[in-house]
Amino acid sequence: MPEQAPQYTTGGRLTGGEPAYCPVWSEECYQRGFWGDRLLFDEVAAQADCRPSKIAVADERGVYRYDQLVIETMTVIAGLRELGVDRGDVVLVAMPPMREFVPILLAVERLGAVVANVLPTLGEHELGRIFKLAAPRTAFTVGGYRSHRPAKTLHNVMSASQQPCSLVIVGDGPPGPRIASK
Repeated sequence: MPEQAPQYTTGGRLTGGEPAYCPVWSEECYQRGFWGDRLLFDEVAAQADCRPSKIAVADERGVYRYDQLVIETMTVIAGLRELGVDRGDVVLVAMPPMREFVPILLAVERLGAVVANVLPTLGEHELGRIFKLAAPRTAFTVGGYRSHRPAKTLHNVMSASQQPCSLVIVGDGPPGPRIASK
C-alpha cells in the first residue's frame, strides 16, 4: 500500500483559524517525496517524450495523446501571452468537465498565473461576485452547457464590470468571434 501523506489540522481561514498553509506539513511532504519542484506541465512533457502516442486525456468527444496535449498547451500559452496574461494574473475558467480544460490548466500553471475554476452553471449574481473578487485578466468558457449559456452569462458579467478581461469561448459557442476583449 502506498505511503499516506501526513495529516495536520491547521484550522483554515474559512473558519477564522490559522492560515491553511502549514510550513511543517509542507516541508514533510517535500522530504517524503509527495511534493516536488516540477510543474505538472513538466511531467506531461516528460510523458510526451517517452510515450507520445499514449492517451493522456479523454472525454466522450475524443482524446488528447501526450504529444497532442503538449502542442495544445503550447498553443494556449501563446494565446494567453498574446492576451497579456503574466505571472500572478488570474485566469477564470467556467467550463464543464471536458478535455479542453486540461491544456488551459497546464498553460496557466506554466505561465505562473492562477486558475479560478468556477461552475459553468453559475448565474450572473454568483459569477459577478466571484469575478469582482478574482479580478481575472482572461476568462475561458463554453457557449452552452446543459440548459445554461455560460458564455452569455460571463459576457453580461464582464459588461457590467469595470475590470478589463478577455473572454475566450472554447469549442462550439454562439456565432461570432472566438475571443472578445473588454
